[in-house]
Parts: sequence; C-alpha cells; structure tokens
Amino acid sequence: MPAGDTEIRHALADSVNARLLPSYKRIGIALSGGLDSTIIASLCRNELDSNQLMAFTLDFGPPWSDEVATASAIARHLDIPLYIVDASPANILRNIHPATAAMVSPYGDAVCVPWYLLGKAAAEAGCDALFSGEGGDQVFGGWANKPMVTELALTGATVDAVYAKTFHRFLDDLSGLLHGGFEVSSASFDVHQWIRDCLPKSATNTLLATLRHLNFATKGGGTISPRFTELVEIHGIDAHAPFFDTQLVAEALALPDSSILDGSTDKAILRRLVSDMTSPEIAALPKRGMGVPSTSWAIENHPLGHKVRHQLSRRNKHRDPRIRQDSVDVLLSGIVDAPDAYRRRRIGERIWTLFQWEVFREVHSLSE
Repeated sequence: MPAGDTEIRHALADSVNARLLPSYKRIGIALSGGLDSTIIASLCRNELDSNQLMAFTLDFGPPWSDEVATASAIARHLDIPLYIVDASPANILRNIHPATAAMVSPYGDAVCVPWYLLGKAAAEAGCDALFSGEGGDQVFGGWANKPMVTELALTGATVDAVYAKTFHRFLDDLSGLLHGGFEVSSASFDVHQWIRDCLPKSATNTLLATLRHLNFATKGGGTISPRFTELVEIHGIDAHAPFFDTQLVAEALALPDSSILDGSTDKAILRRLVSDMTSPEIAALPKRGMGVPSTSWAIENHPLGHKVRHQLSRRNKHRDPRIRQDSVDVLLSGIVDAPDAYRRRRIGERIWTLFQWEVFREVHSLSE
C-alpha cells in the first residue's frame, strides 16, 4: 500500500468510530454509490452488525436511476439493507417547502431537498443518526479540481479569479442580473477578497494543495456541512460527516499531490482504499456521487418544472424585485438552445439557484 494510505485509512476509521455513539441503536448511511459514501458504509459495517445498519439511496426516476444499481451492489457486498428513497420530480415538489423551511440560509443547490428526504427516510426507519460521505470531494480533491488546476497552470490566472467562478454561479453577470438601483456596491461582500483571505499561509503549497485548502475552508465549512446538518437534523436525528473530522483533514491536507490526483484519476487514494476495503469489483463500479438532475427539474413538462418556471415568471407578483426579469427569461430560454450537456447543466443549476431563492423568500416571509 502506498505511503500515506495506511495513515489515512486509520484516520478515517477513527473519525467514523468517534461518531458511533453507544446510545445509537440503529445507524443510517446515505449511500449514493460514490467513493466517499462507500468508504463510510464500509467503516460503519466494520464496527456494527448488519441489523444495526440501514443504507438509503435516492432514486431520481428514469433516466436518472443509475445510482440505484451501484448502491445496490455495494449494499449487497457489505450485507446492509438498502432502502430506496423516492426523489422523483413529484416528491421533490411535495417537499420543497418543508425542506426550505429547515434551511437557516438560502442554499441554492438542488441537493437540498434530496438531503431533506434522506433525513426524513432515516428518521422514519428508526435511525438515530445518518452518516454521509459529504466532505470527501473537498478534503480529497474531487473531480472539480482538475479543470481548475489546468486553467491555473496554462493561463497564469490568479487563484481567486479561477476559484471564484466555481463558488459564485453568477459571478460574471451579477450586475446584469440585478436592477441598477440594487447593484452590489464596493462596500458589499467581495468574494475575491474573501477567497484571498482564506488562502493558506504557506507560500510553498502546490496549486492542488491550495485548492483543497480553499475547498475545505470555504465550501466545506460555509455551505456543505451546515446544509447537510440542517436538512437532516430537522427530523430529530443526528447528522454526521466524518470526512470533516479535524484530524483527518489535517492528515489529508499534508498528502502529496500524487496521492490525490494521479494522472487523470482524481481522489486516487480513496479509490485505492475502496478497492482494499471492499473488492476490486466494487471499486470498478461506475461511481458518480449524488447526481441531481436540476436541469430536468427546471425545464421538463411536469408539475415541478411548471412550479420552477412559474416562480421565476412575470406572473409571480411576489418575486424578488431586485432581479431583472429579462435576465431570468434569457436563462430559461437559453437552456433549451445550449449546445452541449455541460452548458445545459450549468444553466440548470443557475435556474434552480434563483428558484430556491424565491422559495426561501416565500417560506421565510422575506417578500413581505
């Protein structure tokens, strides 16, 4: 086993074991079928009998159900019962308001309602806690880091300029999205300065190490961890994301780049650990994490799509007056004409962010 793998495996086990409280009678695991949730499930299974564990995976409905097959194979290998959670557009629509009511902040990601549904399913099944693989991408350099490393290496752009684009969906056109009287002033929050303030103090860090540090310091602690906690614990159970363990993070950030990005293989160390902890066959299964079809939710001809478009349309008299309707209309029309799947996904994410903001304003009476 390469240097560092054993130490990280022990740190991961310690992180999971520290959260397996003696008072817990039954543990739920959010099993997307990705590397991170597979590792958490395997480590929980090492400590508990199968009758103390339940795995939960989301079914977004056809043609988005491919994660179910992978999660099922992993659950069978670990001898953990798997429960399929309905995340169809109809169920997302039914739960958008209660999920939004559970949010302290207006998280714009389409993963919010699915996390609410997972927490609800775990609580209804009698679980005392839900464990997740949240944080694996941030701490161990997930797929989103590769294009940033490439851009930084080839263009000479600054870290804050490249990183800000992944953090702020409307960074390049915020002024066009807001009416002139509501434009962000120079005294307002400066995302570039905030990123610079979060940079590691050491000037010797590699590009990848710097990005991983930023991922943990900004997205991890600022959005991913609290979002997961709020949406699960609203159901009266504990939420645990062992990848955010402080000691584990410290050891992971000290790893060499080759343990994280090996050629085109991201999270290389976790891929090796999955193979060692389960089997090469399980490690070879297609793994993509929680792939939320936000674009389909926004534009398809179903009640959820109708709700999204109505919430963002001129017919909604309670929509945020600061947001330019013509900019929203361009987004809604542009997604149909987008030339490739990647661009359609990015536009869909932005539409969902605006929709989630409008629902947040409605649920929390911010439009009064």
